[in-house]
Amino acid sequence: LAATILMHFYEDEEMAFWVFVTLMDRFNWKQLFDGKLAGLTQLLDSFACCLPSDVALHLEAHGLPPSTYAANWMLTLFTAAFDCWSAVLQIWDLMWLLGPEALVPAQAAVAIISHYRDRILSCNNSNCLLVLLHHTIPQTLVHVGTLRDNILTEAVLMQPLPIALCSLDSKPPDCP
Repeated sequence: LAATILMHFYEDEEMAFWVFVTLMDRFNWKQLFDGKLAGLTQLLDSFACCLPSDVALHLEAHGLPPSTYAANWMLTLFTAAFDCWSAVLQIWDLMWLLGPEALVPAQAAVAIISHYRDRILSCNNSNCLLVLLHHTIPQTLVHVGTLRDNILTEAVLMQPLPIALCSLDSKPPDCP
């Protein structure tokens, strides 16, 4: 995360520092990096509740909980997982625009999974799914406009995720 911020503020290291502090404090992203990753676990649980039920069941049936594919997406805000830099920057732009309450990274992950729903459901084994989730999707995510629209739909028009990072101390409610 710090490296990505430094890339954009390479001429102003102090500004890069304050952007990072804002990310950790205002967005409360530091809770994802505590010693037991409790914040990440809660975020992934809530993310799983927001997945289309057929996709969630399909992934679980093949032994792939969200931690196997979405943890890296969340912890790095997609910078380490996605080749399409414009898609990553689009997610970051929406995150800063909509603020911490929208949980854009989790909404983006739901939108990405929803966008690739048919391809995910067509995979008949865990190897196919792992290749799709770890290689194919990150390398082919080039429909930035569609991704942005899907994220906005998830973040603004749909029900929000059951938790917010500012309240990760409490247990998320049961899935709908």
